[in-house]
Amino acid sequence: MKIQVLILALFTLVPLLHAQEPHDQEKEKIPGPHKGKVVEGSDYHMEFLIMPDRKAAFYFYDDAMKPVAPGSYAVDLTTGTRAEMKNLPVVADANRLISEGTLPEGSENFAIIQVKPESADSSKTFRIRLNESSCGSCDFLEYACICEGH
Repeated sequence: MKIQVLILALFTLVPLLHAQEPHDQEKEKIPGPHKGKVVEGSDYHMEFLIMPDRKAAFYFYDDAMKPVAPGSYAVDLTTGTRAEMKNLPVVADANRLISEGTLPEGSENFAIIQVKPESADSSKTFRIRLNESSCGSCDFLEYACICEGH
C-alpha cells in the first residue's frame, strides 16, 4: 500500500514540477545591431551575421547591448549540411571575429557555433539554420528573424 501511495505521489508531482520550468517559454528575441542573429550566453550576447562575401562575423555585447572587445572569446565554427560538415577557422578582425572561409549557400545548411569566454571553464553551443530568405514580417533574413513564432 505504501508503495502505491509513493508511486501515485511521484506521478502527481513530476508533471507539476515540469509545468513550472521556464524553458517552455520563448525568450524575447533581440534585434541585432547589424541585422544578424543574437544569441545569449551566460554573461554576454553574441550577434552572428552572414556577410555579403559569405564570411561569418561575430560581434559581442554586454547585457545592455553595448559592444565589447571580442578578444576574450574563443569561437569554433562548423558549418554545412547534416551529411557534410566542415570547420571554418575564426580570427580577430577589428571589433569582431570573422571566419577565414566562406559559408556554404543553401537553406539546408547549419552553423554550429561554440563560444567560450576566456573566464569560463566550458563553452556554449548554438545551432543556427542558415536560411537567408527574407522574412515577410520584419526587416531581417529568416536566420535572424525577430518575429514571434519564427
